[in-house]
This record gives sequence, structure tokens and C-alpha cells, in this order.
Amino acid sequence: MMDFIKKLKYLYLILLSIIITSCVEVPQGYYYETKKYDGTVIIDTLAAKNYKNIVEKTVDSTNSDGSISHFYFEDGILLTKYSTNGDNFVGDFIRYHKNGKIKYQEHYNDKGRLDGEVFSYDEDGKVLRKEIFKDSTRIEGKCFDSKGREISFFEMQQEPNVDLDDLIKNIVYPEKIRRKNGEEKIILRCLIGADGKVIMIKYDRGHSKEIVNNSIKSILKVKFIPGYFEGKPETMWVNIPISFRLR
Repeated sequence: MMDFIKKLKYLYLILLSIIITSCVEVPQGYYYETKKYDGTVIIDTLAAKNYKNIVEKTVDSTNSDGSISHFYFEDGILLTKYSTNGDNFVGDFIRYHKNGKIKYQEHYNDKGRLDGEVFSYDEDGKVLRKEIFKDSTRIEGKCFDSKGREISFFEMQQEPNVDLDDLIKNIVYPEKIRRKNGEEKIILRCLIGADGKVIMIKYDRGHSKEIVNNSIKSILKVKFIPGYFEGKPETMWVNIPISFRLR
């Protein structure tokens, strides 16, 4: 009789494992911020060191209108400056080339919406694009080559990208978490090199070790399309949220 009961229990567990399936999701338009990243995995030591040397010093100041942030190159040359009012950019957002000349400049209204003219420049100060926005809607956009001739319009910046289906199929839902009917969502902040390789991954330590390890392993198995600025590949950060749940 006991053997028969054990067999029934075993059969029940098999049927249950078939009915319950895990679902791993990486949403489209997957880039967005999170509260903090206090865990770091360095994949490419040399590339990470070189990137760190680019942004060495950050200076923030706060007043009644919000905060002003300045980021500097290692040698003290200003890299980026912008102002915020709560969670929104306000006023001018300016980024600089290593030689100190402006790389691009845009303006945000008091609601944090892109408003007014947007310019980008090469290292010699020549205009590469001019755009006009009204309440974050592009009204006009023109691109130029190094000789000032107008060329076909394209987006100034394209963030790193990855085949989401390829990423999802490489993610393993940890059995330990699944048995507990656990559901977790983790955001991996990935630094992607101009060659499409992962340089560094940051994450929030509040997640289980199994979720962190499985998510990072899946990221390292896929090939990224690097980010582009003015048509040239560039090292960029991208945030990828991954949801583990049962269905």
C-alpha cells in the first residue's frame, strides 16, 4: 500500500512540473533607470579601466531650484554638465569632446521635455546636426557631413541592442526559486563596448544569488549590437530588466 501511495505522489509531481512552467520576460524598449547598483562584475579588466579613466570626477551642487551636476575627464576637462529639478532635466544639457569643445547640446523646459534646438559637433567644432523640438516632439531635423553638406537624416544616438529572443532562451529560471513559487525582477546595467562586448555589469544586491548569476550568465552568451553616436560605434551603458515569474 505504501509503495502505491509513493508512486501516486511521484506521478503527481511529474504532472505538476508539466503544468507549471516558468516565464522569463525581457520587455521591449528595455532601457530605464532604477534606484541603485551596488554590485559589480567586471568582465573586461582593461576596457573597464580605460572607461573608468574617462569619468573620474563628479561634482554635484544643490540649490532651491534643484541640482547641478558636472562630470569631468580624468585630466580635469569637463565632460558633461546638466541641471535637474527633481527627476527631470531642466535647462541646457551639454556634453564635451576630450579636447574641450562641445560634442552636443540640447535644452529641456521646466517640465523636463526636450524643447528648442539640438546641436551636435565634431571634434573640430563643425556642426553635424541641427534639430528643433517642441515639447519633446521633433519639428525639424538635419544632418551634415564634415564638409557641411546636408546628408540623409538619422538618429543622433542609438543605444546598445540585443536579440531579445536569443537572450531569453539563454536564461535559466533557477529551480530553487521556482520551487518556492518565487518571482523576481532584476535590472542589469551593462557597459557595452564599441565592439559589442560586455565590459562591466552592475546590479542591485537585494536579489537572490541564483537570479543574479543566471541573469549574468545569459547576458554573456549573447552578442550585442554596440551603441552608436553620430553613426560611429561608442561605448555605452544600457539597462536590461529581466522578470522571472510562474504562469
